[in-house]
Amino acid sequence: MKLKNSTTLSDRFLRRMTGWVRAEVGLPAAKLRQANFTKTRRYCRGRAWSSGRILVRVNVNRTEGYPLNWHHRGVELNLPDALASLVYVTAHEVCHLLNWHVPGRDRELRQHRDLEPHCVRVGKRIMEMFLANREALLAKWNEPGKERQIKPTVSVSEKRTAKAQADLDRWLRKLKLAQTKVKKLKVKVAYYERKQAAESKTIQPGENHV
Repeated sequence: MKLKNSTTLSDRFLRRMTGWVRAEVGLPAAKLRQANFTKTRRYCRGRAWSSGRILVRVNVNRTEGYPLNWHHRGVELNLPDALASLVYVTAHEVCHLLNWHVPGRDRELRQHRDLEPHCVRVGKRIMEMFLANREALLAKWNEPGKERQIKPTVSVSEKRTAKAQADLDRWLRKLKLAQTKVKKLKVKVAYYERKQAAESKTIQPGENHV
């Protein structure tokens, strides 16, 4: 998922929050291609596109006006703070993506004039799940990520030097093995030469051996 973020929240936090919301809504990961989080003067708003993109606009630093109680599409909402609004709007827009993903669902909901109310109900349900597990979820979303280990850069000359040294070490090992082998063979040849010389002395000229 491509993330665009102009809020004061970290990219890591928003990625983890969005991933949790997406999983709870039931949308496959591949269907959420891009999430754009921006600021707004209003409390919260959002938009979704069938291409797999969502826009979430929330003033995450706003405290004035909360808790916010309002009715939207026949559903009563109680947003205690900006983070709850963030989760609600994200879930609402992800729900739209899910309705487009499930064949016929978007058309059926439109026929019954229940498209927006349905997404409001889903957003409310996900927000209430967040509030019920708020401390644990925030702790998880705020966990520091693993530090990327930066590999030291190696120059071309250093690479060539290392390769030459490795080749030299390899051939030195072969040379040592060859020297050991030659030494053993010299001893073996000397043994057979002595044995042959001793045998030749025991055979006198003119003797017949059957």
